[in-house]
Amino acid sequence: MSRVFVDGPGRPAGLQVGDIIESFNGRPVSNARELVALKDEVRSGDQVAVGIRRSVGRFNVVIKAQ
Repeated sequence: MSRVFVDGPGRPAGLQVGDIIESFNGRPVSNARELVALKDEVRSGDQVAVGIRRSVGRFNVVIKAQ
């Protein structure tokens, strides 16, 4: 990620600048365009599992969609 918005859903979930999103809602993500398309499929308030890669390893976080 190149940025994490202060008022966005990623910050409370623990996303950090430099994280690489590898999956969104159980589906693989290989570029920003795919991520935007997948994001558009969820409704505000949905809980979404996001797989990320960070320098210390891979893990999942849950984000509440806005």
